[in-house]
Order: sequence, then C-alpha cells, then structure tokens
Amino acid sequence: MDGMKEDLLDKLKEKEFYGIIDKLERGELTEEEAERFLEGDTAPLQKFLVSTRPDPYPTASAWKRQGMGRQESWSRWIQITGLNPGMDAKDWYRLWDSI
Repeated sequence: MDGMKEDLLDKLKEKEFYGIIDKLERGELTEEEAERFLEGDTAPLQKFLVSTRPDPYPTASAWKRQGMGRQESWSRWIQITGLNPGMDAKDWYRLWDSI
C-alpha cells in the first residue's frame, strides 16, 4: 500500500469512518472520493443512497381493500415513510378518495 493511501486510511480511522474505509477497500469509492468526503463533500456517497419510500397508490389501494380508515391510512403512511411522507395530508386524502 502506498503512503498516500495509508495516510488517507489513517485519517478515516481517526474519524471512525469505517463504512468509507470498507467502500474504499472494496473499490466502491476512489481515493479521490474518500478525500472529498473527508473534506465535507457528501456527493461521493449519493450513489449509495436508495429511496425506500413505497409507491403511495398501490399502498393506499391495499390498505383501503383491508378496510383501513382514511385518517388511519395517513398516520400509517407517515410512519412507514420515516416522517418524510413526500406529500401533505390534503394530497394523500385526494389520492385516497380517488381509489
């Protein structure tokens, strides 16, 4: 291992960025991307972010078929989206009523 990479790994270990070290060692991140991350640039990590928000229409349809109420469905939607529903209640109810 060359000296520059060792220095980079030492800096990452010092800050306890073990996930970045792992991605670097597996070749998922370049040394340049890891350096940018150390400098505060999170753009190199954007490729690892995956949206986990379910599709609202099929979710609402399934809940409605199960007999869930309108207000309960909105509360559940907020829960399963981790408090980031991607819409307001008015939009959810409009979707719910259209099913």
